Amino acid sequence: TEIYTLSLHDALPISSKAVSDRMDVLHGLKRLIFEADIKRVLKERAQLHRIVANETWLFGEEFSLTLSDKNLTKVLRAALVAAGRPDVVVDDVVKTPEGVNGIVDMMLTRYRTRFRPSEREHLIVELKRPSVKIDDAALGQARQYALAVVDDERYAKTDAHWTFWVVSNDMTTSVEHQARQRGRAHGHLEEGERYDIWVKTWGEILSDAEARLSFFQKQLAYEATDESALSHLRRMYEPFLPDRFKLPAAE
Repeated sequence: TEIYTLSLHDALPISSKAVSDRMDVLHGLKRLIFEADIKRVLKERAQLHRIVANETWLFGEEFSLTLSDKNLTKVLRAALVAAGRPDVVVDDVVKTPEGVNGIVDMMLTRYRTRFRPSEREHLIVELKRPSVKIDDAALGQARQYALAVVDDERYAKTDAHWTFWVVSNDMTTSVEHQARQRGRAHGHLEEGERYDIWVKTWGEILSDAEARLSFFQKQLAYEATDESALSHLRRMYEPFLPDRFKLPAAE
């Protein structure tokens, strides 16, 4: 059985099995990210990162993973290849204005419009542990990454826009004030000529993903449960789960 979901750009076929799997992922992630005794021990890079990097639909149907856990040099190289400019040489180390060779968690890419295939949007997702609030230091890091990319003269050879998301469960009071700016959507902190910086909570991301699936979930009459979600996460991501989510050794 094939059902379809429409994006702004394309119609994307999604099987009923994919919808039920996604519902299980959402249900399982809610437990991992929000339950106090689990989020406290959940590791960002070794666990959460490994799961969501394989579930890029969480960030939007059109995005696909380009790089994971790579430095800024490789990010710029990937952007040039995506733009059809592999001839542009990046043989030096790309650093932030503060001289740091930063490591980005995830780089995702999509076409901005089907009428201009060369015009792409690159989404850089910076994950924080669910138990850690997004603070001014995290925002400063995102700004440094943004400037490192858009101020590089080789970037001018690409027809792309960069969006930076800093993601966690919550944010400090200082960041919350910055996230509420008149005339902008909540979380939209900064808009440059070629980039945007956002703060996003997992609550927002998972709710948006759930809303996109709600129509198909109702058609299938499928309800994810603790049992189905845990079974799916174990089958797909057993090595990256906290100990209490793993199967006992005897099993």
